[in-house]
Amino acid sequence: MNRTLIVALARHRMSSPIRLALILVLFSFPLLFVTAVPPVGLAAVDNAFLFTLIFGVGMVGQDVSSGVLQLILARPVTRAEYALSRWLGAALPAASIAVAQVAMAALITAARHAPIPPQAIAIAAGNQVTTALGTAAVLLLFSSLVPGATDLLVLFVLKFLGSMLPVAGNALRRPEIGAVGEELARWSPPELDLHQVVGAAVSWHALATYLSIVAISLALGIVILNRKELSYAAG
Repeated sequence: MNRTLIVALARHRMSSPIRLALILVLFSFPLLFVTAVPPVGLAAVDNAFLFTLIFGVGMVGQDVSSGVLQLILARPVTRAEYALSRWLGAALPAASIAVAQVAMAALITAARHAPIPPQAIAIAAGNQVTTALGTAAVLLLFSSLVPGATDLLVLFVLKFLGSMLPVAGNALRRPEIGAVGEELARWSPPELDLHQVVGAAVSWHALATYLSIVAISLALGIVILNRKELSYAAG
């Protein structure tokens, strides 16, 4: 990983007025809702997926389209290092903001005499981190395949199919169609509920599924970048 590239992506996203406005809205409005209705608790602050989209959409595709990637790789930076740095550059700030939002919601509920157990707060914060890391990994894969910000479209198409195919499979009595939809849903985005891996009854299947999707996404993203032909003259 390259710290400079990680920080550069986060700064670039935060310098966009539109992205900054979206972050402020997504951060503040759920907290206002928690303030008004404390019993809703941490259910209102599950926004790591959206924060990661703000930081991660077009993380590779926009660099390729603009010629920035050619300039970056002209320096002593490997494509694998670039890919992993882009992944963390999107995931870490998104996870940090999401965890801060969970912490603020916990403070608000405590001040409104509806305290949340510390373990529940820790698990909710951890879930935000795993969602950010998983979403950013899948976005890296899609962004290495398509130009510009088209990775967002790919992600939402998969998300739509993941929700609709199980319904269609059930209606048509074709379980294989539903199975495909369930698999697509796991990728859009990959999530890990830490309730499944904390305590005595650990779901190794859920843990292995999440880790394998993240690992496959990162590995394929690196392979695609390594095979991508770049025109340095155009940069």
